Amino acid sequence: MKKLVFLLFGLCCAAVAVQAQEVAPSDTVTGEPVQAVEAVQPQVEPEQPAKEPKEFKGRRKYFNIGYAWEKLEAVDFPSEEESEWAAFITWGRTFYLHKKPIANMLKIGLDLTWTDMTIASYEVDQLVEETTDFMGMTLPDYSQREASMYRMDYGVHLGPSVTVNPVSALCVNAYFRYAPTFAMSMTKSGDSWDMGYGYASLFVTGAAVSYKAISVGCEYRFGSTKMNVISMDPDDMQFDNIEDISGIGGVGDVLGEIFSTAEKTKYKLKDLRLYISFRF
Repeated sequence: MKKLVFLLFGLCCAAVAVQAQEVAPSDTVTGEPVQAVEAVQPQVEPEQPAKEPKEFKGRRKYFNIGYAWEKLEAVDFPSEEESEWAAFITWGRTFYLHKKPIANMLKIGLDLTWTDMTIASYEVDQLVEETTDFMGMTLPDYSQREASMYRMDYGVHLGPSVTVNPVSALCVNAYFRYAPTFAMSMTKSGDSWDMGYGYASLFVTGAAVSYKAISVGCEYRFGSTKMNVISMDPDDMQFDNIEDISGIGGVGDVLGEIFSTAEKTKYKLKDLRLYISFRF
């Protein structure tokens, strides 16, 4: 009986041992060894310096064509004439004084305009001196008659300017320039005509708005000029009194007489200008 009990106990132990080997423990993890994973850091690009706006790199030259309202006022006597029409062209370049824009949007420059040509047409009332005979006496008489006057000048500009590039290709610039100018005029009345010439000390201030290569602007030109007015009336030249008009002395005498009788008159010049500009 004891042998039977021991035999049964042995069989039970053997069965338990075989079942334990067949069932894997629940906490056993099988697989490939785990490798350490490095954290991926975002790549930071190096900070680059701010780029200069394209509008500051190019389009420094300008060519303007426009229309003006001109006024000519005499200083020595009450006379003020307004132009029938006036037109002008200007051509120049802006030289910026610093490379990097202030706040990446503003630059200060120096404008040099090497061509400023203006032509204006006037209808003026000209005072004409005539003589009348009264009881054997010659008396002066004055009358007014309309005359056509054309005024032309050529000048250069130099002065500071400020250009702002707020957004995209939009630019706004303002300027103030000194404009030494040579001025001349031609006045025709009947068969006679007068020529005037002189130096004009002018100033120009204005502003323009541009988008890429096209600008629209407005400027005001003002200053004073002293004109030497020469009368070219054929009746006053008296060629018959000169023995040899074709000779050097004869021509010199005529020109000397003409220029010696030039009258100097001081004028104030003012004109408002509107223009379209092409920048390149």
